[in-house]
Amino acid sequence: MIAVITLKSTGQQITAELKEKKPCFCNRDFTVQEVKDIIKGIRENDDIISRRQYIKDFPENEVAQFHKNKDGYKNNPVLIYKGKFIVKYGEQYFSLKEGVEEKIPNKVVPPNYMEKFSDFTRKGDKIFSDYYKGKTNKPEEQIELKSGEDMYEEFTKCLNYTFREYGITTCLQKIHFLAQCYVETMHFLNTIEEGGSSAYSGGIAYKGRGLIHLTHDYNYLRYYDKSCETHFYDVYVRCLKKIGNNGSMGVTECLKQCKKDKRYIEKGKDDKFRKDVDDLIAAMEKVEKFRKDVSTVMIKAVGCAGWFWKESKINDVITGIDERTIRKVTKIINGGDNGLDDRIKYTKLFAKKLNYENCTNHK
Repeated sequence: MIAVITLKSTGQQITAELKEKKPCFCNRDFTVQEVKDIIKGIRENDDIISRRQYIKDFPENEVAQFHKNKDGYKNNPVLIYKGKFIVKYGEQYFSLKEGVEEKIPNKVVPPNYMEKFSDFTRKGDKIFSDYYKGKTNKPEEQIELKSGEDMYEEFTKCLNYTFREYGITTCLQKIHFLAQCYVETMHFLNTIEEGGSSAYSGGIAYKGRGLIHLTHDYNYLRYYDKSCETHFYDVYVRCLKKIGNNGSMGVTECLKQCKKDKRYIEKGKDDKFRKDVDDLIAAMEKVEKFRKDVSTVMIKAVGCAGWFWKESKINDVITGIDERTIRKVTKIINGGDNGLDDRIKYTKLFAKKLNYENCTNHK
């Protein structure tokens, strides 16, 4: 908005641009452009390095034929002097674009021209499967979109729904959520854990998926219940009690033990227990198919992180963006301090990009 102000004393007119003050992110949705700008800003300020530039790093039309006539010219370093790109041959210097000799005072040593590179230089603003288009190092499972759908639109829509559904409403809560998810997904690229471990309950099939990697068969069962409005986790708990387990056994192992139990093998001994086991077997067949949705369907990938956030009462430990708070959040998410340095770094970066210092509530 442009405002024109007239000074009474002189009649002079002054033109000024008035910038509209944007509201903070408390209790409101993100726009698609805001999400894109935030991710771009995070990457531009991350993993910044300075790299010496060579002729090969410049477009062909910015390199004079003079240089192209020399053997191996592309590997010659480019220097800079008084804002002009130059190349040194022996004791002489020549301009990069014109190929004309530049007279440099004897005591002056022009420095190498250095270009700054960031995570944005390498990744751009692409996220999830959009980033992997045309690449060979694709993760085994990726976000799948329907024809005509836009990745950022879907991501933003699912983020906003998840924030409302699971009570992640303040700037501070959103900052912590986004920072933790950014680390878990390798910068919003992968919704499935690389490698995985057979030590997970249920085996490697139940390795990490989603924005905050969901692991273990019993957690997949719980999230399946939430998504499908069923109550099979309660059935699992009843089966554990029947075989005398205190909850240390996963669903897959629980079913193995139940199938060996005489009350299940012999009809009529305990029909209720038998039905529970059969129901749990049928449920886990559905969970087996459902687990891949957590890494390939956007709303489930984002939603499972919000569900875990609420179930784990993470909002209750968030009091600021200090390292003590970040450590508490991290411990809930991965049971320790795995990747703590990165989680601290990205929490600070997201706080900056979400303009937390100007948050209305500052909470």
